[in-house]
Formats: sequence, structure tokens, C-alpha cells
Amino acid sequence: DTLKTRLQAPAGFAVSGGWRRLFAGVLPTALSSVPGGAVFFGVYELTKARLEGVAVDEAIPPAFNGIGGGGGLWHKDACAAVTAAAASCLVRTPAAIVSQRMQIGQYGSLREALSGVFAGGGWRGFYTGLGVSIARELPFAFVQFPLYEALKRLVHRRRAAEAGTAGAPAAPAGGG
Repeated sequence: DTLKTRLQAPAGFAVSGGWRRLFAGVLPTALSSVPGGAVFFGVYELTKARLEGVAVDEAIPPAFNGIGGGGGLWHKDACAAVTAAAASCLVRTPAAIVSQRMQIGQYGSLREALSGVFAGGGWRGFYTGLGVSIARELPFAFVQFPLYEALKRLVHRRRAAEAGTAGAPAAPAGGG
């Protein structure tokens, strides 16, 4: 990540640090990983639970309605995933801004980076590029999580059929 950031830096690779301090900016990224993941999965599960009682839209083509044997769950999984991805960007974007500024050598410490970003743009400075981050994350989440959920349902159905309980309901979202 540091190499990519330095290669894209306006000052150039060498001026931005070259091969020195390759782990600059790892602390803000590490500190945001757990909260970012917690926000993602918390919002994902909450959104899925809220959509559970929502009727399947008859306008959804049957080909999409039954992906993975979900009986119309595909678009609910996709909605939950994109909502969760957008919410997690609210946590991850400030960390990415601080991390990138440290990676290009603009700031030498986490404290210096936090105060510098805030001095340069207030709280809004931490959300520079939020729209781009969301635009990058949503398509990925839109595909990945419905596919994951469909494969999970498919595996559960196969295991249930092998065990002789073919009519068993799908596993809950958090279950195996």
C-alpha cells in the first residue's frame, strides 16, 4: 500500500520516501481495521434483519430471484452489503487519509498527522475522497456478499440433503 501511495504521490516516489519507512502509516490502518469491520458486519446483519419481513419484489427477474436457492434473498443481501460498505467507509476513510499522508512523508507521527489533517480542513479534511471510497467499495460488496450468502445457502442445502433433511430451512446469517 505504501509503495502504491508513493508512486501516485504528486512529488514522486523518491521524494515521498522511496524505499525508506515502508511501514509508515500502518498504525492508523491497523487501528481502524477492527472498528471498520465491526461497523460493516454490524450494519450488514442489522440491515438483513430489517429486510427480513420485506416482501420480494415481483419485478425482480426470476433468474435473480432464485440465485443460490435464496428465493428472492439476493437483492436483500446486496442491499445489506452496500449499506454496510457505505457505513464502514465512514470509519475507514479518515484512517486512510492519515495513513496516506504518513506514507508520503508529509507527517512523521500519528499525532502530527491527526493535527495536520484537522488543521488543513477541520473534520471535513478526514473525509476527503469519501465519495470515491464509497464508489470503489459498493460494487465489490454488491457482488461479494450476495454471492457468499448464496454459496452458504447452497452448501447448507447440500449438507441437509446428504443428511436426509432436504426440507430444512437455510442457516441463519451468522451460523455455519
